[in-house]
Amino acid sequence: PGADNTLTVTLTSNVQLAGGLVGFTISGLTCGGAACTPCNNASDLSITSVSPSSTSPFSVLTYPGGLNGELVLALSETMAKETPHVFSICLQNPMQGQSSPVISVSVS
Repeated sequence: PGADNTLTVTLTSNVQLAGGLVGFTISGLTCGGAACTPCNNASDLSITSVSPSSTSPFSVLTYPGGLNGELVLALSETMAKETPHVFSICLQNPMQGQSSPVISVSVS
């Protein structure tokens, strides 16, 4: 309980996605029913890009707070089709235990 939890996400699209026009929502990050806290008590959630480059094409619009558990990302540059984009985020686990949530990703 209360430990840092690094989540690694891989997003791949079968079509090219234009930067500035697409958003991703990752749902199910419940944090035990409380507001999620970025690691190290940071005021903002940061994205660490892993692949294909060290620069992430995503920017954080909102991160999981309260009970909605949604991380909303904006695509800031074009995402090539069939190119995996791997990044990680770090959220602090809640102080009380919880069962594994169901995580889903949607594009808008």
